[in-house]
Amino acid sequence: MSALKKELYQLHNDLRAAHRSYGLNSSQLETLRVLITFVGNKGGCIVFASNAAITRRRHTSERTVRRHVEELVAQEFLQRRDSNNGRRFRVADPDGSAIVYGLDLSPLFSRAAELAERAAAFAREEEARKFQKKRLLKLLYEAQSLGLPEGTMKEYCNMGRRVTVTADELSRACDEIGREVATRKLSTDELEHQGASPEAADLSAKAGQFVRHMISSKERVHIIDEQDPERDAGDNVRLLGKILTAAPKAAEMMVPRPQRWHELEEQALVLGGQCGMSRSLISGAIARCGKRHTAITILGIVQRFDEIRVPAAYFRAVTVGNRSERFDPMRLLSK
Repeated sequence: MSALKKELYQLHNDLRAAHRSYGLNSSQLETLRVLITFVGNKGGCIVFASNAAITRRRHTSERTVRRHVEELVAQEFLQRRDSNNGRRFRVADPDGSAIVYGLDLSPLFSRAAELAERAAAFAREEEARKFQKKRLLKLLYEAQSLGLPEGTMKEYCNMGRRVTVTADELSRACDEIGREVATRKLSTDELEHQGASPEAADLSAKAGQFVRHMISSKERVHIIDEQDPERDAGDNVRLLGKILTAAPKAAEMMVPRPQRWHELEEQALVLGGQCGMSRSLISGAIARCGKRHTAITILGIVQRFDEIRVPAAYFRAVTVGNRSERFDPMRLLSK
């Protein structure tokens, strides 16, 4: 390969790296690459090949080749040197001078510094985009575990998949998610270290009295242990009524009012989604604590929604977080 062709291919690579900034597409760049393959030793940067020859080597239609040539000329990456009859040829004089007609690629050399600068800028932008995308994925993983709403998660995921998204746009998105993650982590950490938090206070005399008078110890076993058969249907119906009485705000939102445990559980899970708890988070809670335990926890959170800073983060902490082992959902209904 001649030195001239090597330089032209390097210029083509720079243009390919920055082609979006010029409004060019990959098809136009491929036509330009094919034109470079026709550069010979005698004609310098002039391409003498006919449109038919270019079409065969390009594996496309002659109409497409003509359109791409016009577009490259309009962008000043190519220059026409047309003869009277439209043919491309070279006529040499014995003294060494020559008259040439064809497609001139020399404008690429006149813009070499510009192309190199834009290619370098694109490379920096691409590295920044890759970094911000990795950062976005990391933050989204954290946000999902902290109960970020699925609609918000999908919006940011779609942004990360966009080909045209810039590093600045990704950085702003990461900052927004980072603030949300920090807020939810702070809320979760407070819950982890406070132990007796306002949202889930330890059983005080008042709470103990509530548990003793509202629900007997035998009934509490029925709430937590889903494997225990419901032998006494009357006791379970009364227990269901006591749960709904202890959570009037949640009960008002469940229409029709549940008459069976499975109805209460299904409606409670719907309320959880409305409170910002993702499906994956609720599924994890059910797998860890059981469906009934999870449903009662959601009812308690709905009942005390105004007192809990980040309900989804609190739900995560008491169902799948470090506090899940010692958490009793009846504490939320004891106030």
